Amino acid sequence: MSTSVSPGGGSSSFSLGGPSNTTLVPPAPPTTRTEPAPVGTPVDVGNGWRVQVDGFDASPETSSMPLSGRQFVTVELTITYVKGDKEAESPFFGLDLSLVGDKGEEYDETDGSCFAPDPQLDVLGDLVVGGSTSGNLCLAVPPDQLDSLVLVAEPSLNMGAAPRSYLAVD
Repeated sequence: MSTSVSPGGGSSSFSLGGPSNTTLVPPAPPTTRTEPAPVGTPVDVGNGWRVQVDGFDASPETSSMPLSGRQFVTVELTITYVKGDKEAESPFFGLDLSLVGDKGEEYDETDGSCFAPDPQLDVLGDLVVGGSTSGNLCLAVPPDQLDSLVLVAEPSLNMGAAPRSYLAVD
């Protein structure tokens, strides 16, 4: 799946309707695609989620093969459920993660089947408030985008309601 991404982000609070009427606040610190948070910087991306890039590997050893014209990369992440409307939440249901390069195309887990090297990032398990998970997220990207990649993190089902967070991977 490839979608276009705009480089900017806003700075006001937003509210999503629905059963929990969750309030989304701007990412802290504020980031843009051209000014992402540096590696090792924790970023509060909204809905109680904090994401930190801990490392990047442009040629990880995996047991799978990427689609033609793509190569696998891994991003080592720490994800923390800082606070939220629920006692526990799974990153799979609460957080969207992808990479974007200078062509403006977004690359996520639907772009190829990659089994990240250990430790793999556990996005399926629930995290209680204050709980964290760390590990490798594997994604398939075009090789010509390697030098321009940044991580995009946002609350799931955001649909443009709040600014996205951008984190440097290298």
